[in-house]
Amino acid sequence: MKQIHAELGASGIPQKYQQYSLLDAPADGRIPFKEAEGFYARGLSEGDALELRHCKMSQKKALAICRERYETYLKAFQTKDESIPTPGFMLRGPCGTGKTHMAATLLTDLVYAGVSPVRFVEYTQLFRQLRYSYGSSELRESDILEPLVKAKVLCLDDLGAQASDNTTWVQDILGYLLNERYGSMLPTIITTNFPDELDEGASGPFLSDRLGVRLRSRIREMCPAVHMTGLDLRQLMDSAKNKGKPG
Repeated sequence: MKQIHAELGASGIPQKYQQYSLLDAPADGRIPFKEAEGFYARGLSEGDALELRHCKMSQKKALAICRERYETYLKAFQTKDESIPTPGFMLRGPCGTGKTHMAATLLTDLVYAGVSPVRFVEYTQLFRQLRYSYGSSELRESDILEPLVKAKVLCLDDLGAQASDNTTWVQDILGYLLNERYGSMLPTIITTNFPDELDEGASGPFLSDRLGVRLRSRIREMCPAVHMTGLDLRQLMDSAKNKGKPG
């Protein structure tokens, strides 16, 4: 267990997600992930209750894919069988639909199963660290990027969250990171709030507006999208709580 905690500490997985599991009954006592856990229709308007049901159905589908990927990654890395495909994927949808929670929990399950190293990094944090490294005598760009390149499974969270004045630099960094992992057949999990311009009825800004068409094309190839729908669960619950307060 000490080794697991050390791996989790190095992984970058937010601590609040390390107590969960995608498994129905984890033997280590972690909490099973439930669709829209802790959220109930009681106290919600009819419209919000409908959105909650849509979100739960969306999470159920995404959860099934995450569990399938977990089994695939586990088998591939435990057997060291390079013939087993290990595709990445992208969880895409509005804020508050459980994307980060689900992706981080998948990584946590892999660590508990003995798959390491894995890495979790939030998009804006990554580029903040890189900017800091350019003015540091102790930290180099490679110190930040190489653990992400070599991780058996990487989660890049909230892709495109912050616009940059130096789009070319952002594209170069992400292109290097994703291409290296693609060439090494290492799976990458991405979460993002931005839609794809190919989605029916979608309106911008799109992910390609943040990353460019070429990089977006690479991501489509590496990480097929899993759509998550519904309103922000946190907003739904705040709405229900406020309605329950005396006027």
